Amino acid sequence: MKIDRITFYKYGIYVIILLNLGCLNFIFHSFFISVALSLLISVVLFITYLLQKDKYRINSLCLKIYVFMELIILFIEYFRIQNNFNSAMTNRELFGPFGTILLLVISFPAVEVLNKESDRFLKGIAIIGYSVLFLRFTVWFMYNFLHINFGFEYMGGRITWLRPLFNGMLLTRTMGTFIDGYLMVYSSVNLYLKRKEWKKYILGIAFLLFYEAIVFQSRSQFLFFILTFIFTSLVSAHFSKYKLLKLLTLLLVILCITVIFFNNIQAFVDSFSTNSQYGESTLTRVLEYTFFSNLWKNTSLFLGFGMTQDIFELGMNKLYLSDLGLIAVLYQFGIIGFIISIMPFLQGIILSVKRWYQSWVTKIDYFTIVLTFYLLISSFNLNPYNYVFFPILPIYLGILFFEGS
Repeated sequence: MKIDRITFYKYGIYVIILLNLGCLNFIFHSFFISVALSLLISVVLFITYLLQKDKYRINSLCLKIYVFMELIILFIEYFRIQNNFNSAMTNRELFGPFGTILLLVISFPAVEVLNKESDRFLKGIAIIGYSVLFLRFTVWFMYNFLHINFGFEYMGGRITWLRPLFNGMLLTRTMGTFIDGYLMVYSSVNLYLKRKEWKKYILGIAFLLFYEAIVFQSRSQFLFFILTFIFTSLVSAHFSKYKLLKLLTLLLVILCITVIFFNNIQAFVDSFSTNSQYGESTLTRVLEYTFFSNLWKNTSLFLGFGMTQDIFELGMNKLYLSDLGLIAVLYQFGIIGFIISIMPFLQGIILSVKRWYQSWVTKIDYFTIVLTFYLLISSFNLNPYNYVFFPILPIYLGILFFEGS
């Protein structure tokens, strides 16, 4: 049976997403192999795209330059570290965290799929995402409550990371993924656009909030998701025929929730204090910003300190470069690298502003506006160029390519 080109692109991207969500770690017992396979598939998809004659025209020269420059930076940094005799990182250690940059090339075949079946493509990604998160939740639940280790670490489990929840109960966390935010945006947008199916999208949003708060145990992600939902509501109100009524309703709902859960909200805000039960985590963040900022200033402001390991030991403290969000790119790759890295987000802002002032928008316009908002606010805490969260960028870039054309 002959497989058409669009189907080949679509399922190739689906497989790449599954690989980067760690679904085959049960088999390979190594994230390195999953990354290698996903990059191999990416190259095959990209070569197929280059050989395609009737391509969908991509008008955004800026984003094309961005992809080219990111790949150039990757090779420059690789040779840079090869000549750094003080570096203890092996090629394998470099390949895992930084090789994922090559996934950017799948944004081109993604445009072809979006042009033919954007709704089905985005829905397919959402189905994969929810399936994987539910699997992660199941493995987490088995480990914490049934004391059965069914590949807990392979599915992002952090055995040594325990926090007191539910009146002091210690629960081990499972890391979040790049698909979490995508699912929140997808469910929030469809909640307003597909009102007949509102129950399943509300259920999906509730599951995501639970996952971020209890399974991932990320206060910042939980907050980003709440803000994303509120922003989606504002966008819906803006494009509605009954703007004022919807805005007033939204403000009333926010006010009621604030009054009812005031003590919980205050406790949540206080949790970011260095004197709270999460004080050690907050203090570590303060040390991380100071340490990595000084390291950057003492190396090269324009080129940064380059590719390096994620964990640094400072006395009794372990500092994580990945905790710093997008600002970590500035420290690692300097002012030049940072300017290049924010190009997609600037393009996303420009597109979103244009769509905001249109009299009507399509579903993918709506999706682009909200996804851009989520990526911008979450970048304060989650670095989109970190290998764990990076695979969302090729998807986002493909959407920008499609929208800009």
